[in-house]
Order: sequence, then C-alpha cells, then structure tokens
Amino acid sequence: MGDTLQGFISSRTSEIDDNVYRITIDNYRELQSFYKRLQRLIIAEKAAYAKSGRDLDVDNLFMVRSMLELPEGLEYRSATNRGAYTSMPNPFDSLLPISSKKDVININCPIHRDTVHFAINGLVSNLWFTQSFTSRENVVIEPLKNHMNEKLVNLNPVDTMIDVGNSDEPIKDGAIFIFSQESYDELSEDAKKKIAGGKVYIFNIKDLESERKRDQYGYPPLQIITDIVLCHNGILPQHTINQTILRSESFSDYDRDSDDYITSSDEDYLKLFTDLIDRINQDQFGISYYDLSEEIKARREIKKDTPGIGHYDTKYWDEEIINNNRLHKESFERYIEFLRNNSDIPEDILEDVKKRYMEYIDKTLSVDENSGGMGYTYHPGLTIDQEKRIREIMTPEQLIKLTEEFNELETKRIQSQLNQCQLDDMLEEKEEAQEESYTK
Repeated sequence: MGDTLQGFISSRTSEIDDNVYRITIDNYRELQSFYKRLQRLIIAEKAAYAKSGRDLDVDNLFMVRSMLELPEGLEYRSATNRGAYTSMPNPFDSLLPISSKKDVININCPIHRDTVHFAINGLVSNLWFTQSFTSRENVVIEPLKNHMNEKLVNLNPVDTMIDVGNSDEPIKDGAIFIFSQESYDELSEDAKKKIAGGKVYIFNIKDLESERKRDQYGYPPLQIITDIVLCHNGILPQHTINQTILRSESFSDYDRDSDDYITSSDEDYLKLFTDLIDRINQDQFGISYYDLSEEIKARREIKKDTPGIGHYDTKYWDEEIINNNRLHKESFERYIEFLRNNSDIPEDILEDVKKRYMEYIDKTLSVDENSGGMGYTYHPGLTIDQEKRIREIMTPEQLIKLTEEFNELETKRIQSQLNQCQLDDMLEEKEEAQEESYTK
C-alpha cells in the first residue's frame, strides 16, 4: 500500500504491547469524519493497483467473521456444536397486556446449522431487517488459504462457508483479532496466551454504538474499525450490500489543470477481485462465480443473475430448514406438555393450539416455501373464546413465569445434549486411536 494510506492509518493505531494495538478514536463523530477521508484513500489505492497491471492471488484474500464472543479453544463452532438456540413466538401472547412486549414469553428452541459463514476482505453487511452483524464486539480475520481444505464448501465474497460438521475448525496461524475493550478485558489469561501468536486490535465500542443508534446515515463503527485493521495489515477492504452483492465505490475531486471534476473508482480493482474469486471457484469446485447454473437460477425467486452461490442455493439450506422444522415442532410439543402438567389450561385448547401451530411451523419452515424463519408471517394465536376461558384461570404473570421455567429447562436440556455429544465424540476418538495402535 502507498505511504499516504499507511501513514493515515498509523496515526490512529498505537502499539501498546507486542502485536497488540489500540484504535485511538473513541468519538463517534470523529470516527465518521476519519472514515470519509479513509474511503477516498482506499479507492485511490485500489485504482492505482488496477492501473499498475498487477494481478491478485489467494494471498490477497482474507476471511472475516464478526462474533458475539471469541470461540472456545480458538475454533469456529457451528450453531449446532455450540448449543445455540433461537426463540419462537408464543401463541398465547394475546393474554399479555397490549402495552407489554410479546417476546417476554417467546419459546426457546435449539438451532440446527453445520456451517460457519464469512465475508471476504470486509465486515459482513447487515440484512434489511437487522443491524446485529455490525454491532458485535469480536472480529476474526484469517487468510483464506488457511482453510482451503475439504471443509471449505463455498467461496463467495458475501457468503463464504465452511462445513464444520461434528468437528470444529480451528482458527489457525496468522489470524488477526479485533476486540472491544470490554470483550478483551473479559478474556482469560489462557485465552490471551492463545491469541498471542496473531495480532490483536482493541477499540472502545460503548460510546460509538450508542451514537450509532441515533444516526441512521452513519457507517457502522465496527465496519470502520475493521477497515482500519485491514488497511493496517495491507489488505484493501471490500464492502457488500445486504449480504448479497459487492458494492463498487467512487469519489470525485476537482482538478485545477483541467478545470473539471475527475472521478476515481474501484471498479477495475473489483473486476480483478471477482476474476480471482471465479478462478478459485473453477479450480476448487468446478463452478463459475459469474455464470450460475440454470438449476440455481430456477431455484431463486429473485436476484437470479446475482453472481456467486449463496447459502440459500446449497443443500445446507434445505437440510437446515428440514431439521429446524423438526426441532421447532419438538420444542413446541414439549412446551404444550409442560403447560398440560403445570397449568389448568383446558385440554381442548391445548390440542387446538398445538394443531394450528404445527401447521404454522410447516408453513414458515418449509423447503417448498423456501421460507427463512418463524418471524415472517404472523403466528396463529388464540380465538376470542379460548382467550376468555384462559383469562378466567390464569393471569399474564403466571403465563410469563411458566414460560420462563420452561425456557430454563429447555436451555439446560440443550446443553446436556451438547455435553453428551461431546463426550461421545471424545470416546469415539479414543477408541479409534486405540484401534489404530493395535494395528501397528
């Protein structure tokens, strides 16, 4: 990278320990102002790179993942392997006062997902219905070549996937870690020793995130922090829209010599970048990034010509829907059984609610419908008569308390199953090692 960009970045990064750096911008407005200048320098650097005639190779590609916390054992763990759970809307929520939040009685349910997802050379963009991906406090950046193995199942700048299956994928040498100050302070000394082989960057998120919520036009602070870290390590950042497509960027400057505005763009660099993605896809998977199969185009309802295979185009999507359909039904059956054993709700109401809710799950979690999840259609609630009958025997507070008790039991059950699976895996590995030693 040119000295101008590196010098600008270095003015806001200070090394506080060996390979541990602090981002020295804690003020939201200052961060946004800094980023406007940084964007121009990045675009100019990309334009100069493309003009130089140099090409890109796999050494220029880095996997970027934002997380709520650093994975245990420095491993990428799937939602299934870490015992993650989601929540289902509760069909009894009409019993709560109108002014109350309905999610206080959402129902816990385990998640099935074997894949772990990354963006390439930039922080993942938010989806239209959530800001959660750019408000996390931990980011890991790793060379793509660290994971060019059988677990890499999809290469797309907006949705690169590794299939961890039953065995987690380790974070390997050369990793770069970004932590909020709070998250870094909570790391154990053992964890800090484990990440000592890579680079660590620390920033303050509290004031930045509170300001961000009041500024709908500002860039997410974590995106800016990630771009700073990428540039500090000689990586030119890329940005995406709605986890779907890469975003081309440009700016114009007034040129005194020509008495006109001259536009600089990263389009030529973006072409080098996507050509590289296409070559690796051809070599690794025998598919094209640019030209999707007719089968995939037919499967998509929208964005048929958007380049790159996404999660929703793969077998993993269908498997997740089928398994999550089953898990949602099992959790809801347990919830109904819990209410049957711990409340006086009439049996005919419980059975009717269960029947209609199972149909709702089939509608919202169906491969045929290509649906994404429980929140996109309104769930079947109680009839007026059912609501009236339940109000005669139960208060909203009692329903909340019962649901909290069930969720606690469900969370413990999920963790217990996870612990048993981990124990089974350890025993299986031990038996395989013994068998191998016997044959030698």
